[in-house]
Amino acid sequence: MSLLRLLARGLLASYFVADGVKAVTQPQTLAEDVAPLAEAVHAGAQRVLPPDIAKRVPADPEGYVRLHGAVQTVGALMMATGLGRRLGATLVALAYLPRVVMARPASPRADKTVFVRELALLGGLLIESRDTQGKPGMAWLLTHSARPMVPASDGPHHHCHHGVKAAKKQAKTVSETLPLQTPTSGHVRRQAAALGHALTPAG
Repeated sequence: MSLLRLLARGLLASYFVADGVKAVTQPQTLAEDVAPLAEAVHAGAQRVLPPDIAKRVPADPEGYVRLHGAVQTVGALMMATGLGRRLGATLVALAYLPRVVMARPASPRADKTVFVRELALLGGLLIESRDTQGKPGMAWLLTHSARPMVPASDGPHHHCHHGVKAAKKQAKTVSETLPLQTPTSGHVRRQAAALGHALTPAG
């Protein structure tokens, strides 16, 4: 791993660690903005999840902010330390997605600076979640391991070698079968012998 890659990943993760810790320790700062989303998530969880799991989903906005901040902090620490960094980046991206939605401009003329910043941070997380540090990823390994290996005997050098042997054998046959007394046969025999000598590898 290069020093630049380690530094860049640490800088990206530091923002989400600080933001996650703030959400856990000071949830009231985001509770008002998160309230509509928290109510929608809680209502959806009650309809979809089993009762014993649904009751664990926080209903108050501050509980939702704390949960969101905890997931974001853990994922950012995984990303910064390199221990499950791709999984950590994925967790942070999923936890940060509601923030991106909440930063969406209310009108076309509204200031889009915050929204663009949130999108840029989310893009960095997505890149980190797919970064293999130059090594083949699982998709690449599965794709290439499924391809049949071509035997060495089927390669072009194999066919070329057999072609040379066949040509040498044909030249030798022509040289041996022609009669010795005719001038034409002697000329052809010399040409066949020369061809066989030319096809013989040097050394």
